[in-house]
Amino acid sequence: MKVFTKALLWLVFLNAAYFCIVSTAPLLPEGRLAESLRNATLQLNGVVYGLDHWADGVAMNIMGSMNPAAPVRSGMEMAYSTSSATPNDDGASGPAYFYSSVKWLAELVSGKADARVEYSRYWWGVAAVMRPVLSVVGLGGVLRAFMLCTMLLFIWALTLLYRKIGAAAAVTFAASMALTDFPIPSLSLVSAPELILALASVCAVLRMRRDPTLLTLLFLTVGSLDVFLVPLVSPMPTLLLPLTALVLERERERERERENFCDWPDCKLILLLCFAWAAGYILTWATKWVLTGVVLGDGSFERALSQVLYRAGARSDDSYSLIDRFSAIGDNVYYLFPYSLAACSAILGAAVLVQASRICAALRVPHRRVGMFGWLALAFLFLIPYLWYFVTAQHASIHAWFAFRNQASSVWLFLLLPSLIRARGCADKDSGERL
Repeated sequence: MKVFTKALLWLVFLNAAYFCIVSTAPLLPEGRLAESLRNATLQLNGVVYGLDHWADGVAMNIMGSMNPAAPVRSGMEMAYSTSSATPNDDGASGPAYFYSSVKWLAELVSGKADARVEYSRYWWGVAAVMRPVLSVVGLGGVLRAFMLCTMLLFIWALTLLYRKIGAAAAVTFAASMALTDFPIPSLSLVSAPELILALASVCAVLRMRRDPTLLTLLFLTVGSLDVFLVPLVSPMPTLLLPLTALVLERERERERERENFCDWPDCKLILLLCFAWAAGYILTWATKWVLTGVVLGDGSFERALSQVLYRAGARSDDSYSLIDRFSAIGDNVYYLFPYSLAACSAILGAAVLVQASRICAALRVPHRRVGMFGWLALAFLFLIPYLWYFVTAQHASIHAWFAFRNQASSVWLFLLLPSLIRARGCADKDSGERL
């Protein structure tokens, strides 16, 4: 109960801080913001595979559209500006989709924008936080800082994984990140904060003492920060990369102590941390909708709920069948090897066969006993991203080109599994002899 009370009070504090940040952002001096936004319209016209130019354009448009005369309403509304003479290209695909928001941003900086589009279902914390930064430095400077921060955290995470778990964990982590587009997301104003948060969380769990209360507060904070900073992008790595690192570190210790792989207390901790992250994620989102409904009073809460159903493919006018949901999973697996369907099938099939043979080889020699709880824990961690795709089928399907990054932890586990169950020279508990 004490942990629950601390977590609840901490979450209330976080949401109060978010409200203060988005409400005061419009009041800060603009400085060189107009110049930065004008230059950004040129920078965003370059095509880089895997980047969401649309969301980046909208985020910067929101920064330029904030109204200091009504800071609270502006912070809750998070509207972007367009020209009423320009059609909304939300339903477009390809270049028309990517650059529609760049076109709106160009209209804003040229003074041609005469309409506002509310985007209140998200906190858009990245727009509120980066607005004063862009008033001093341009978009290029911000993205270079993101890239530097990302690479430093990645190197630190690899170092900690190597020291605390082993070379196999570090190498497979690097491979899983490479297969999910690392470090491309660090070049996006919207995607980079989520990647930085995931890597920072990995480093945090490997450095902090294993206290259930501290870990609960950490995962609650990470889930909450994910919702505050960015819209719906690829949230699963912020939960599953640090959680997998924590499980692997614990299993390394159990191996040294000649214990079996995973047990019920470890499974309970996994479930607790998943619940903490989900509570931070869901309640922070719900808080934004409630506050927006109170401040704007224009049905924004109902529109947000409608969007949840829409993204889940559960709205009556656009429902997803069971086949559609499994197809959404397939779309995201495909993007691990985005060359052609035949090439994807061949590469994925070969990888599965090779890995299956490695697992069988590990099981044929003396190995650690992986009991029911061990296999359940591994299956649970591996399947969470695909459950996410199944539930958020509409979003996972139309945004598979970046939503596929949710699989990073599953790829990591898949590559590391033979090393997890191999004995690695630990002693048998019963015989006391070296394996």
